[in-house]
Amino acid sequence: MKNISRGLLILILSSCGAEHKSGQDTAQKPVHKQADTAQTKSASTDTVAYNQRDQLGCKQGKWFYQFQGNDGYQYWKNDTLNGYFRQWYKDSTEFLVIEGYYKNGQFDGLQFRFDAGVRLPRTAFFYREGKVLWSVFVGPEAIYTMHIKGIGISTDDSTFIDCPYGINQKTFYQGWLVNKKPVGIHKNFREDGTLRYDINYDKKMIYHYDRNGKILRKVSTNGSYDLSITFPEEEDPKTK
Repeated sequence: MKNISRGLLILILSSCGAEHKSGQDTAQKPVHKQADTAQTKSASTDTVAYNQRDQLGCKQGKWFYQFQGNDGYQYWKNDTLNGYFRQWYKDSTEFLVIEGYYKNGQFDGLQFRFDAGVRLPRTAFFYREGKVLWSVFVGPEAIYTMHIKGIGISTDDSTFIDCPYGINQKTFYQGWLVNKKPVGIHKNFREDGTLRYDINYDKKMIYHYDRNGKILRKVSTNGSYDLSITFPEEEDPKTK
């Protein structure tokens, strides 16, 4: 029994150690090539230990890295990407490149991608086990009534899109799609949480609201699923 236990221990000890010696940072990185020794301005002020390996040589916890001159960090568990990650443009933690989540080495949950120098994300994605279930244009579409044209979806199943403006931000867009077509009421919100538009696909109507919930306009969709309509923000035609 002692010999068997010793054999199992050697096998366990060699698993992460062997990977560490043979290019440990290539197997589970669908987005970035990692740099073990990368340290950033943010890292220098971080009070939590980072870029740490356990006694088996496995990456654990928070790791900072650099990719194409940009800085970022991500979380590891037993040498596998797991948890939140983010990357920001060089010399600016204010403007992100990308942020999202891993689970067991695969993208999972919300992910946001940004254009350089732009605060709002350009595109939001929702992953499940590494596969995109849906995507929504956020930044460029924020002043528009959201519509099927601005949504990508990979399944014909009934899917509820619940897209925020970013991680831990307020809701940007909500609505159901069935067989890749919008049904019921879809809603578009401002960053402050107030309702900007709703589209009632049953009544074939679009309603535009001010920040107090007052209806500013009503426009027919004419039964179309491919909508791209915008109005000047808060402009009330009755006052002109």
